[in-house]
Amino acid sequence: MKPEQRLGSQIFRILFLWTLTGAIGEALSGAPSPNGLVMAQEPSRSPKNQSSISPRNAVLAYLGEQEITRADVDFQLGRSGDESTKLSLVAEQTTIHLIALQRQALQALRKLGLAVNRDQVDQWIESNAATGRDGSSAAEIIRSISEQFGIGELEYREFIAFRLSWQRYLAKHLNDKNLRRHFENQKARFDGTRFRIELVSIAVPAGESAARTQASERLADLRQKLSEQPENWGQVLEDTATPTWQISRERWVPGSGELDPTLIGALLELAPGEMSDVVDTATGVHLLRLLDREPGDLDLSQVVGEVRADMLVYLLKHLASQSRDQLPLRAPSE
Repeated sequence: MKPEQRLGSQIFRILFLWTLTGAIGEALSGAPSPNGLVMAQEPSRSPKNQSSISPRNAVLAYLGEQEITRADVDFQLGRSGDESTKLSLVAEQTTIHLIALQRQALQALRKLGLAVNRDQVDQWIESNAATGRDGSSAAEIIRSISEQFGIGELEYREFIAFRLSWQRYLAKHLNDKNLRRHFENQKARFDGTRFRIELVSIAVPAGESAARTQASERLADLRQKLSEQPENWGQVLEDTATPTWQISRERWVPGSGELDPTLIGALLELAPGEMSDVVDTATGVHLLRLLDREPGDLDLSQVVGEVRADMLVYLLKHLASQSRDQLPLRAPSE
């Protein structure tokens, strides 16, 4: 598995855990941020896997008509915004996807009548973000923090509104009964089952774009060729793939921790020898073939942390899906 693919999966799960708890403490090594998030030290990687240095107001994606800027990404990750510090493309695109899910989920929570209101946001800010700002109003604190991180005041308010609303939602849905059901419904994801796979990936920016559509069409064409010549998988790949494609051959992967949860979900639908349809993730488009499956025997008590982290992903995506049509994620025009 490519290191950058594994990093994206880890960052996604870590951010969800932080969203639940408000901080991840010793989950990673690194310097604590103003948001309580700790950033991992990333492994060195080639320049093609790093995002270019861009201004803090550079637009990285659109969510409906809203801009997602580099400052928004830095703030979400608890980074200082130091423009000399590069962020891996996988970390950047994964974070953009997470920001989109959070904002889509907040809109859904508002429609459901489960979101906090403006007064509750102000009250929380005045009682929790006022360290060193004695006597400051919520508006003054918001202005100060927004200026410090280069984000809009509305974006900061929405960030706090999501966090408080999300915790309220989880208090109802993240319970022992639902964790048990989540484990039983997809046991192979958690019980130590391993999958021997072949994986073809094309990296594209998060969100809808002409590049993503083109990459999906290329993998759909590859899938058709492989369906017609299943015994010649290697040769068809050699004849079709370009140097920018990422290809993993006959690789064993666990049900969690390495692959994007969406890819594992696709694997769970396959029998050995079958291919998936083209699968979209934050970092690209993918085609999977399941070669073999080695069952596991772990029970819920042994993997409750993994189940909880995956259920966070499931619940957030469930909420976000209810607002995706109104707030589609788009990559900037090329």
